[in-house]
Amino acid sequence: MSKNNDFEFYERDGKRYDRITACLDYFASPELVNWKLRVGKREAGRISREALKIGENVDLCIRVFLDGDGDNLPKLKTQEAKNCWEAFQSWLSVYAPDVDHRKLCTIGTVFSDELCVAGTPDLEWNVHTVIDIKCSNAIRPQYWLQTEFYGRQMPCCKNKAILRLDKNLGIFEFKMMSLSDEHWAATVGAIKLYRVLAVKDGEQKEESNECNTISNATVGASNAT
Repeated sequence: MSKNNDFEFYERDGKRYDRITACLDYFASPELVNWKLRVGKREAGRISREALKIGENVDLCIRVFLDGDGDNLPKLKTQEAKNCWEAFQSWLSVYAPDVDHRKLCTIGTVFSDELCVAGTPDLEWNVHTVIDIKCSNAIRPQYWLQTEFYGRQMPCCKNKAILRLDKNLGIFEFKMMSLSDEHWAATVGAIKLYRVLAVKDGEQKEESNECNTISNATVGASNAT
């Protein structure tokens, strides 16, 4: 399995899988659009790149820690990353004070051959719950669609959760809910619309293999599981 250089898709066995985050992020929320208009395209891009670096730094530290190498954590490069790490430790002290790596562990990439979409969840908790970690200032609606996708690819999963780590205050916000047929239908619909609307270099997004075709029966068949 590999990612292409601009992180738009995964590849496995010669097949291309769109990233679930690319599909969902294509549809910007009104709040995000207003923010970009207010600060300007260049500044919005700079802030987004910095936020991505913070998230990647924190994610790597969490993965190394949970994989059992807590004595050799990567360096937390910014104060914001340190605040997020502090928030994660606070979450652990409340929800998993004795870290059992059989019950709280990192996860590899999950693939949907039917949708030709893939993504990498952050944590699996007590087998039945998938957790995605966000270093953001709010829990946004599309996060639930992202975790819905992850949960549907994990045979034992029943719940999805968002763990938000506040990079300014060093506190956490944790919310959990059951997998939802309504959210799953919305997720599949967003993937379909992304495939129709996403444009690159002024031309329709290429369908590189048979896996990129989604049948009209996808939603019904998936909801029946």
